[in-house]
Amino acid sequence: MADRVAVIQDGRVEQVAGPEEMLFYPESERVADFIGAPNILDCDYCRDLGQGIVELGCRGLKLTVPHEGGPVKKVAILPRHIYISETRPPGLIVNGFEGIVTDIRPSGNTVKIWMDVGGHNLMAEIPSYIFEEMDLAVGRQVFLILRMRRIRCYESAR
Repeated sequence: MADRVAVIQDGRVEQVAGPEEMLFYPESERVADFIGAPNILDCDYCRDLGQGIVELGCRGLKLTVPHEGGPVKKVAILPRHIYISETRPPGLIVNGFEGIVTDIRPSGNTVKIWMDVGGHNLMAEIPSYIFEEMDLAVGRQVFLILRMRRIRCYESAR
């Protein structure tokens, strides 16, 4: 793994940065598309729960994530790491939320689904064959889980 990464497209350097900086602060749409355009949430507070787990307040959303280090300023969640269901999953759900579908766009073998979740516009990506089995439409309520171990934390304020 490198400590500096360069994104070059059509012979032009788009961005040179550390991996975390590139993930959280892509300098162009091309860089964001290349790295997978994660959902980025700003964190208002970080509370240590012990044993390497913290609770984060991200403008109304409460997340529980594994993290050891300083206060978290931002988190990134890749669209493929958001689980979507038409029905409320059973049991105690960590990082589970309700949302409303705001947009649906096929993209090759996947479908991108945008949702309003507590005032945040989150995008999930699911395989087309799974989407075809679901009854999703704009305006429908969905339940989602942000996979705890897949949430990436960023400590620096920029």
